[in-house]
Amino acid sequence: MALDNGDMALFELTGAITGTNQIFETSSEEIAKVNKLFNPKEKYGTRLIVIGKNMVFKKIEDALAGLKPGEEQKIALTCDEAFGKRAQNLVHVMPIREFRDRDVNPVPNSYVNIDNRLARIVSANSGRVVLDFNHPLAGSDVTYTVKLVKTVSSPKEKVETFSQHYGIQCDAQVENDKVKITARGLNNDITYHGRKKTLVDALFVFLDMKSVAFSEEYERPKSLEPEKPKPAEQENPEKQ
Repeated sequence: MALDNGDMALFELTGAITGTNQIFETSSEEIAKVNKLFNPKEKYGTRLIVIGKNMVFKKIEDALAGLKPGEEQKIALTCDEAFGKRAQNLVHVMPIREFRDRDVNPVPNSYVNIDNRLARIVSANSGRVVLDFNHPLAGSDVTYTVKLVKTVSSPKEKVETFSQHYGIQCDAQVENDKVKITARGLNNDITYHGRKKTLVDALFVFLDMKSVAFSEEYERPKSLEPEKPKPAEQENPEKQ
């Protein structure tokens, strides 16, 4: 059964440059390690998609919408369908002194953030730095292998799946377009409030919720529990 707009699914994905098979993206920890792409800060496993919300390239979304759980498909994308063509007007030159003023050493082939835009340093000599603001894969045709793992149907399961995606364990109650979330296991989690804000935004944008209410449940730390008295040692009657 094809997925419709608003349907949610979990899927696996691996992307490679067409022709070279050089992998540049994957949801698999094993594939990432084999191809020296592993990042300990990245979350591996299934990814989620809500059909019709432009969360992935359109051609990938269309392919996933036609798959059944367990089915896999390869999708070839031209550069126009993926990361776009290279644009010469995105290659800029900056005086090297601007990097020195920012206490940045412009090393060729490294990346820098300039006014919230990521750029690759092409070269740095003769008092100037050449920056390339094109996407690293601009101009490349790519091929994605995707596998539909499962579909998520009920509103409650959709909310809880999104919560797990952002690392928040919860119980959810959904009535019409309003959701109440009870978050659990929050002890010593200093990143929780930032992830909660991201989750709320996602529920508004991707699940079209009108209101989101949070309650939080904290467990008493085991370190505060009194120590249980040790059982008294019994004397051996034979020694009496």
